[in-house]
Amino acid sequence: MIRRATVALLLALLAVSALAPAVRAGTVTMTVDGRPFDLVQPEGATGPLPLILALSGVGGTADRMQRDLPLTGTEAAVPFRVAYLTATSFQAASGKRIIAWNDGVCCGTGIRPDSDDSAYLADVVDHLAALGLIGTGRTVAVVGHSNGAQMGYRFTCEHGERVFALVAISGGRAEQGCTGLQGLRVLNINGTADTRYPVTGGVNPFDPRIVHDSPKAAGQSLAAAGASFRLDLVPGARHSMASIDRRLATTTGSGLAATVLDFIFTE
Repeated sequence: MIRRATVALLLALLAVSALAPAVRAGTVTMTVDGRPFDLVQPEGATGPLPLILALSGVGGTADRMQRDLPLTGTEAAVPFRVAYLTATSFQAASGKRIIAWNDGVCCGTGIRPDSDDSAYLADVVDHLAALGLIGTGRTVAVVGHSNGAQMGYRFTCEHGERVFALVAISGGRAEQGCTGLQGLRVLNINGTADTRYPVTGGVNPFDPRIVHDSPKAAGQSLAAAGASFRLDLVPGARHSMASIDRRLATTTGSGLAATVLDFIFTE
C-alpha cells in the first residue's frame, strides 16, 4: 500500500510541472544529456531543497559512490537531496575503457576524456531546478573524491554562482585562475599517508607532466578569489575514502559522511 506521505509528495511534484517525471522518496534514476544518475531524497520531501552533487573518482560509479559515501544515511541539520553521478566512459589509446571526469588534467599519459563534464553537471542542476527540486542561486554543494574532487573544483570555478560549498576528498584544484568566489566555503580532506595526491603537492605518480598544487596552495588561491578554505589532514589515512573514514572515526569519533555534512550544513 502506498503511504499518504508518498502520495502527497508525488502530487506536489506533478503540480510543479505537468511535463516533469514524478520523483519519489528514496532513490530514483533520472537521465540528463543521455546519462543516467541517481537522485536520493528524504521521505516526505517536497519543494526545493539544497542539492549535493556527489562525484566518484576514476573507475567509480554512482552506485559505488553511494556505498562509499552514504550521505543520506547520516543525520544533517536540514533536509537535502543528493545526485550521485557517474563520470564519462571512454576508450583510451591502449584500448582499455576508463570511467573518469574531464577535470582538465585527468587521467594519465595520453589519456583524456573529451566530454564537457562541467556543462553536464550544470545541465543536471538546471534540470532539477526546472522540476522545482532545488532553488535558484547558490543552492548546490559539491562533494568529490580524487578525480571527482578535481572535477568539483573545475565545476565550482566555472559555475560558482550555483555553488555554496565544496568538499574535496583526496584531491585538489585542477582548474586555474578561479575568480568571483566570494561566499564559497571549501573543505579539503586529505590523508597524510596519501601517495596518489600527497598533502605536500608534487608530481602525479601516474603522469609526470602533471604537478599537483598542495592543499595549502589551493587554499591560498581560493582565498584570493574570495572563498574561505579549511584543510583537514587525517593522520595515517591513505587515498581511499574507506581509509579516511576509518581514521576519522578513530581520531574524531565522526566518520567521513558525518564530517562532510557537518561542514556543508552547520558551519
